[in-house]
Amino acid sequence: MSSPWGKRAAFLVAFLTIGPIAVALDLAIHILPDYPAIQTMRSASLAAKSLWLISGLLGVAAVMLLCRRPVAGFVLTLMFSVGSVAGGNMLWQQPRPFTVVLAALACVLAGIGAWQALSNVASNQSDDTE
Repeated sequence: MSSPWGKRAAFLVAFLTIGPIAVALDLAIHILPDYPAIQTMRSASLAAKSLWLISGLLGVAAVMLLCRRPVAGFVLTLMFSVGSVAGGNMLWQQPRPFTVVLAALACVLAGIGAWQALSNVASNQSDDTE
């Protein structure tokens, strides 16, 4: 059973996952125009691109798990947030405070959803033993 907190976190993670997916498409078929920021992204190191793309895959998995398995979704949201922020800073070569705030908010919402799911399981188990 998913909670509204997990759904809100899933929405934020899905929003943040658009960036890595767009970069993956651009690296494959060059869909973005040749602006200076895009040229910087294309010339970034392989480690930066890999971390950014892996965080996108973690984001997709986190979105699916946040509504089905909140605790696993919370763990993947944490991994996605760290990879997205670190990879994004390496890839774009500049800090992105808006992304940091949204990633932290997604982690908080996912944590509340996971905590709520665990407390629901604990209360259901205590009801069964009586």
